[in-house]
Amino acid sequence: MKPRLLDLRNILLLVGVFFLATWYAILLTYLLTSYRGPKGGVDYLAHYSAGYILRYVSPERLYDLDLQRHIQESVASSERLELDTYFNTNLGLLENRLYFSSYSLPYQFIEGTGKTESACQP
Repeated sequence: MKPRLLDLRNILLLVGVFFLATWYAILLTYLLTSYRGPKGGVDYLAHYSAGYILRYVSPERLYDLDLQRHIQESVASSERLELDTYFNTNLGLLENRLYFSSYSLPYQFIEGTGKTESACQP
């Protein structure tokens, strides 16, 4: 009797191999595209400053934009100054700009640099 090429065992084996190959391809793509560096994504400074204010300052000052800017500038500036010092670069300091969005329009950012809390209402 001649063995059949497409019997149930071979079909299940091919489906399993295809599933695993697809799963690993998706996983590898996710890992390669989601890496944001050692300090995370773009919200690192916002989350860091919020945690810093809650822990060391006062929860009542969480939405104080001037305090947030001061903390974020101290974190971002220190990293660039370290690169200038240790790697002999000339990056200098960046201007810190604050943006926020409303709950109803989370991806419509409004610039809040230099504004007070009442002026930042959408």
